[in-house]
Amino acid sequence: MRISPVGLWVLFVTAVVPAAARADEGYVSVPLGELNVAGGQLPADGAFNDRLAPYAVLDGEGEAFVVPANTSRAVLGFPPLRKCALVARTPAPGPVSGSLFVPDAKAQRLVPLRYTASSKSKDGRDAFFLGKQWHYEHLLARGVPGGAWFRQQARAARLAVDPNATQPQAQDRPGRFDRPTELEETYALFSGGRALSENLQLDRAMPPRDPRHEAEEVDLARLRGIATQSMDWKSKLDDAAKAAERDPLAKLIPHDQHAVLLPTFDAMVALTDEADRYGTVALQATEPRSEDAGVRRRYERQLGLSLTGLGRLLGPQAVKSVAVTGSDPYLRVGSDVAILFEPRGDAAGLEKLLQAQTALGRAWNPAAQPVSGELGGGVAFAGAVSKDRSVSSYIARLGDTVVVTNSKVQLERLAAVQRGEVPSIASLDEYAFFRGRYRRGADDETALLVLTDATIRRWCGPRWRIADSRRTRVAALLADVQAQHAEKLVRDQVREGESPQVDLYVQDMGQIRVLPGGVHSSTYGSLAFMTPIVELPVEKVSGAEARAYERWRDNYESNWSQFFDPIAVRLSMRPDKTLAADMTVMPLIQYSSYRPLVSVTRDASLPPSAGDPHKEALVHLALAINPKSPTVTLGASFLANSLPGDKADLLASLGPAAALYADDDPLWAEVTAAKDPVAAMAERIGRLPLALLVELKDAERMKAYLSGAEQWAQESYPGYSRWETQEYHGQPYVKITATDKTLAEQPRLKGAALCFVNTGKALVITAREDLLRRAIDRQKQPDANGPQPWLGTSGGLRVQAKAWDVLRQGLSGPYRDAMRRRAWQNLPALNEWKRLYPDRDPLEVHERLWQTKLLDPAGGRYVWNERFRTMESTTFGHPGEPKEGPDAPAVMEGLKGAQFGLSFEPDGMRVKASVERKPADR
Repeated sequence: MRISPVGLWVLFVTAVVPAAARADEGYVSVPLGELNVAGGQLPADGAFNDRLAPYAVLDGEGEAFVVPANTSRAVLGFPPLRKCALVARTPAPGPVSGSLFVPDAKAQRLVPLRYTASSKSKDGRDAFFLGKQWHYEHLLARGVPGGAWFRQQARAARLAVDPNATQPQAQDRPGRFDRPTELEETYALFSGGRALSENLQLDRAMPPRDPRHEAEEVDLARLRGIATQSMDWKSKLDDAAKAAERDPLAKLIPHDQHAVLLPTFDAMVALTDEADRYGTVALQATEPRSEDAGVRRRYERQLGLSLTGLGRLLGPQAVKSVAVTGSDPYLRVGSDVAILFEPRGDAAGLEKLLQAQTALGRAWNPAAQPVSGELGGGVAFAGAVSKDRSVSSYIARLGDTVVVTNSKVQLERLAAVQRGEVPSIASLDEYAFFRGRYRRGADDETALLVLTDATIRRWCGPRWRIADSRRTRVAALLADVQAQHAEKLVRDQVREGESPQVDLYVQDMGQIRVLPGGVHSSTYGSLAFMTPIVELPVEKVSGAEARAYERWRDNYESNWSQFFDPIAVRLSMRPDKTLAADMTVMPLIQYSSYRPLVSVTRDASLPPSAGDPHKEALVHLALAINPKSPTVTLGASFLANSLPGDKADLLASLGPAAALYADDDPLWAEVTAAKDPVAAMAERIGRLPLALLVELKDAERMKAYLSGAEQWAQESYPGYSRWETQEYHGQPYVKITATDKTLAEQPRLKGAALCFVNTGKALVITAREDLLRRAIDRQKQPDANGPQPWLGTSGGLRVQAKAWDVLRQGLSGPYRDAMRRRAWQNLPALNEWKRLYPDRDPLEVHERLWQTKLLDPAGGRYVWNERFRTMESTTFGHPGEPKEGPDAPAVMEGLKGAQFGLSFEPDGMRVKASVERKPADR
C-alpha cells in the first residue's frame, strides 16, 4: 500500500511533533513591543542583519522563537524589532519566563533582557507553528549547516497548521527567476556535494512516485557526450619528450582516470604531511562552510592503511614509488580510490606486508568480513568489507605492482589495463608531452597530477553527470530521512534494518533502511560514504534528466571552440622549505577571464631584467606587453583621448614590459600600526611608495607624447598645475604639483606631487620623489648580482617576507569578518543540538548525524555560554559578545618570500608558483 506525500507527512507530524495534537500545551504569541520586558522597553528600533538575529529561550521546557509579527508575507530577513513577535510553546498553559536577546541601540551586538508572558491552551497555536515554520525556513535559506534538519522542522510546522499543505512551487518563491532548476544545479561539474544535497529542495528535484514518471525513460546510449575534438598531441612531441623517462606505475592506470604519481614513498609522506600542515587550512579557507568531513581519516580507515607507525617505518624500505588514482574527484562524498605500490624487492613480500597492515588497520571494525576471489586473467585478491563500507579494502598483485583499493570495480579496471583491454595513461601522447616538460625526478619533484582529455571528457559525459546528479539527490533524500530519525540515531535506539516509507524517488535508488550507523540505500550507500559513480548502474534515464543534461552539455561545450584541455600539475617540496607548483593547462577555455591578458602579452616575453627588479621592492608585478595587440591599442586610444597626445607616438615608444612595485618604507609601519589600516592608507595616498614603470623602445617618441600631454594640461586647465623640470645626477625629470588655485579647491593635495622620468630605457611614474631618484640610480648602475629571471614569460609577481605584515594588516578586517561569519554560521545547528540533547556534546551529535565536524575556522573550540544561552567560538565569540579573533591565518606566520609566474603559450597556459617558508615547529 502506497501513501501519498501529504499522508506521509501527516503521519510523520503525528509521530515526531505530537504537540500538534495535544490540547494541554500552552502557546505564546506576543509582539515584542507589548512583551513584559525587565527594564521597561526594547533598545532603539534600528536596522540590523542576520548576523544579529534576535532569539529567545524559555526558563523551563518548551521552545521559543523571535519571528516577524506577520509571517504570511515573504520576508527575506528580520524586520525592525517592533515588527517582530515572540512565539513559544510550553508543556502546559500558564505563566512563562525566559531571556530575550536582541540587537543593542547601535546594532553592534546582542543584549540580554528578561521577559515574562502567559501561555494559553489554544490562543496562539497557529501563530506559533507559523512562526516556527518561518524560523526554520529562514535558517534553511541562509545555507548554514543543519539544512536537512531545518527543512524537516519547517515542514512539520507547516503541516501542524494545515495537514493538507503542500510544498510551494518554485515560481511562488522570490528570487527564483533566471536561475537553473534544482535538477540542473545538480549537474554542476563540482557541485559541492554535501552542502548542495543538504539544502536541495526535494519536492522540486524529486517528484513523488508516479508510474507515468517512472515509465518516461530514455536510453543513456542515445545521449551525446562532449563532442569537442581532442588536440593533436603527437605533433607536439619533440625528441626530448619521446625520450623522457616514464613512471613505471603509469602503465597500469586507465587512460580516463586522474593520476597522482609520486616518485618515492618518502614523497607520499611529505605530500601528506604538507596537506595536514598547510593544505587543510588552505582548503578550508575556500570552502563555503567551516567544517571537516575527515576525508583522509575516512579513507585511511576504509583501506586499513596509515602513514603513521608501521607504514612510515617499513614503507621506504619496501616501496620504491607510489601512484594514486580513481575514476572521479568526489572524495568528500564517496569515490573509488586505488593506491599502487612499486616494490623495491619482491612484490609478493610487499603484498603480504600490506595485507598484515590492513588487517591491523581494520581491527577497529569487527563487522568487516573477509573477502577473497579471483579476477579475469588469474588475478587473486583478498581483503575485508563491512556492510556500510566504513571498511572496504581489496589487495591484489598485478605483475610487479601491488594495489590496495576500496572498490572491486576499480580493481577490475586496473586488471583490464594490465591485460591490454583498456589503454593506460602511459600510452597517451599528452602524458608523454607532460613528462617531457616535467622530467621525472627533476626539480625536487614530489608529485605529478595528470588529468587527461579522456578523464575530463568522461566526467562531463551523460553517464557521469546524471549518476552524480542522482547521488546528490539521493543524498538529499537520505539526509531528510536521517533528520526524521535523528532522535533514535542519537540515542542509539535504531532497530536493525528499519525500513522508512519514502514517497520521493530517484531512479534505481534501491532499498532505504535505517541502520545504527545512519540511513542507508542498498544502491547509493550512506551519507558517510556514497557508492562511487563507477559502481552505479545507469542505463536508463528519465526524460527530465536527459533534457537537463543536454542543456548543461550545450552550455559547457560553448566554452570551447576548438580543443579540450587536459591539465598537469607538478608539486615540489625542496630541502630549503620552498614549496613550488608548476601547472599546465592546454588549451585555455574559449571565454576564459585570461583572454584580455593573452591579448596584451601575445608574441611578447618578459626579459630577465624587465620591470627594474630590486631588493627594496616588497611587492613587484611585471607584465609583458605587445604594443600591436588590440587591447593595448584600444588602451592607448583611450589614454590619448583622455590626455591628448599623439597616439602613434605613444604606441611606437612602448617597450616589451611594464611593472608596478611597492618599495619598503617607514610609511608601511605607520599604516600597520593604525587602528584602521585601510583608512590610514587612504589618508596617505599621496605618500605611498608605489611606482609604475613602462619599458621604452623609443624614448624620443615617448618624450614627444609627454610634451603634448603637458601642453594640453596647461591649455585646458590653466593655473591648476605646476610642471617643473628637476635634475638628479644629470638626469632631468618632471615634478607636477598643485598650485594655490588648486589647493583652495582641494586642500588634500597639499604636499602631494606626481613625478615622472624618461631615462631612455623606461618611463617611471610615482608620487614619491625619493623613489624616482632611486630608480634613476638603478638605471645608471644595474644590479651587480645580475638579473633574477621571472617565473613567467607573460607575467610575474614577487612578494618579500616583510610584505606579509603589510598585506596582513590591510586584509585583517575582511579576513576577521569572513572568519567570524563562518564561525557563527555553525551556531544555529550547535544550539539546536544543545537544546534537544543537553546531555550530549553538540559537536559530537552533529558529526554523528551528518558525518562532518563543525570547526572553528581559526583553530579555536566551541563551548557553551550560559549567560547568553548559546554555543560560542573561543576565538570569535558569538553575536552577543563578539571577539576580535586572529588577524590572519596562522599559516601566514611561516611565510617568507614568494614568486608567481604566468606564461601564455600558443595553445594554453603555464602557471608557476614558489613559496619560501620558515622551518615548521615540530
